[in-house]
Amino acid sequence: GHDRQRDLLNKLVSNSQDVEREVRKTMADVLGTTASVLPAEFQETLLPEFLDLLRDEDRDVACAAIRTARNVVPHLSKEALSQLLVPCIVEMICDVRDRTGRDEDPLSAKLRAPSSGRLSVSESSRHFEFVKSVALILGPILWALHDDAEEELMDPSSSFSMLLSQYAALVRTQGSPVRYLCAYNWPGVLQAVGSENFATRLRESFEILALDDCT
Repeated sequence: GHDRQRDLLNKLVSNSQDVEREVRKTMADVLGTTASVLPAEFQETLLPEFLDLLRDEDRDVACAAIRTARNVVPHLSKEALSQLLVPCIVEMICDVRDRTGRDEDPLSAKLRAPSSGRLSVSESSRHFEFVKSVALILGPILWALHDDAEEELMDPSSSFSMLLSQYAALVRTQGSPVRYLCAYNWPGVLQAVGSENFATRLRESFEILALDDCT
């Protein structure tokens, strides 16, 4: 039994590194199921492979992985969630921001305030589906980390604070589907952050969503 499980895990690792994009894309879904069946083994052996799929250069593979993250989150320890998964997701959002910023025409880039924090990604962009997928998963991740929210909100470099900042950036993103998903996640985000922190942490995002006809 133990040898068979080890062989299975080795096969999953090998397939996650396959050169064929369709294989890696399928493995993103498979690893999500594996996390629920073999949570300890997933975290010990397969989580690094899953993070690599999140960082995959092929956006279809990365999108499949971020969608699967919703199934992975409940089976990770808080340490793995805050120290491994969240930094990886933040890294990928920042990568999209850098890439889309380079794609902007010079005039648009000049007019856009650097401190606005929003993502300039249009619905025609190849990054748009990835950003939509990220918008769908931020609420569940924030909720999974909410036990330590009060303390982590005091630290801008904490996983919780970084993820909340990315949520605020997504609320400002061009493209109503992204803002719609941010609105869909709003109840979970509010619960995670706490009503006592609404005025300082969430009011601006709430006002943007409340005034948006699409949300």
